[in-house]
Amino acid sequence: RSTPSLCATEYHPFQAEITDAIDKDAVAVKRSLVRVCKQWRQLATDLLLEDVIISHDGSMLKRALQMEGEEGGMCDRVRRACLPYSSCVPCSSDTTEAATVLKSFAQLECLVRPIPSQMEELRFELPAEDCPRLESLKRLDWWHHNDAARCGGVNQLTDVLRSAPHLQYLSLGGDMWLSSMQRMPIFLPELSTLRIRRMNVLFLQQICRWTLPSLQHVIIDTHSNHQLLECLWERFGDQVRTLE
Repeated sequence: RSTPSLCATEYHPFQAEITDAIDKDAVAVKRSLVRVCKQWRQLATDLLLEDVIISHDGSMLKRALQMEGEEGGMCDRVRRACLPYSSCVPCSSDTTEAATVLKSFAQLECLVRPIPSQMEELRFELPAEDCPRLESLKRLDWWHHNDAARCGGVNQLTDVLRSAPHLQYLSLGGDMWLSSMQRMPIFLPELSTLRIRRMNVLFLQQICRWTLPSLQHVIIDTHSNHQLLECLWERFGDQVRTLE
C-alpha cells in the first residue's frame, strides 16, 4: 500500500511525511500486480485506485474508472487524489474537468494540491468551476497559489474548506498576497490537526480568523522566527494539546 502517513486523517506523533507526492514506488508495484492475471487484477485493483493523480484532462481518468466496473464504475474506490494546479487552469477557451472528477469520487478522504513546478507556466484568466461538495473529505494538503486563487472554485482554499464540512486534518503552505485574503468566516467544526508548512505572516493571519473548536494538534514544519507564530498561539494556544 502507499505510505500510510500520506493519507492519515488523524494525528500520529512524528509521522508527518512530505505531503505533495504520490508514492511512486508503491504505484509501480500495484501496476505490476494488476497485470499478472485476471484474478490478481481483481485483488489488486482497490490498491491501485486508492491513490490517483488528476491530470489536465481529468475526463480521461473518470472514463477509465467508469469502464472498470458497473453501476458508476470504480470512482468510489478512490481515497486520495492529487490535483496539480496545471490540471485546472481555466484560460482562454480551455475548460477543466477537475470539479466534475472530484464530484464523482464519493468516498474521497484526502485531497492534495501540490507545490507547482517552477518550470510550469500557469495562466489563470477565467473563473474556475464551483467546488463540489466534498462530504467525505477528511484531509486536505494545500499549497497556496495566488494567481490560481483569483479564479475561485477548486483553486481557492476558502471555497474548498466551505465544501468540506468534515475535515479533520489540514496542512497549509505558501506565501499569501494581501489581495488573496478572505474576510468571510471559516468554520471547521471537526478539524483536530493543523500542519503549518512554510508560509508568510499574511497566511498565518488568515488562519487566525478561522473558527476551529476541535483543534488539538499543531505540527510546525517551518524554521521561521518563532515570533511569526505568536498570532497563532494567541488565537488557538489555549486549546492546543500537542505541538510537534
